[in-house]
Amino acid sequence: MEVLRYSERRSSIRKPVSLEVAVYYNGLGILRCLTRNLSLHGMLLDTGAMVLPQNAAVDLTLIHRLTGITQLQRIPATVVRVEDSGAGLIFHDLSLEVYGTVYSMLFPQKESYI
Repeated sequence: MEVLRYSERRSSIRKPVSLEVAVYYNGLGILRCLTRNLSLHGMLLDTGAMVLPQNAAVDLTLIHRLTGITQLQRIPATVVRVEDSGAGLIFHDLSLEVYGTVYSMLFPQKESYI
């Protein structure tokens, strides 16, 4: 019996996360999407009928609520994978603030009581 091996090429773990994201791509303008999953280095977007081209440079605006306040954070990214209704993106040049936000979404801190 042959054993099939799967090679994971991602540099960090992805978690299923549904967030609202605005994507700006020069040829399409602004596209509102939802994330399917998120990692410290990228995300998979549900783009619906719109197709983002492979290797396209895009600007994301992450829209999230933190303590009742809606925050917008810009993330430069590149399309590294295209699917039927989505696109895989890799992030570039994250600010410490954006990295911290993404980290806290992936690894929420539990309150500890002493």
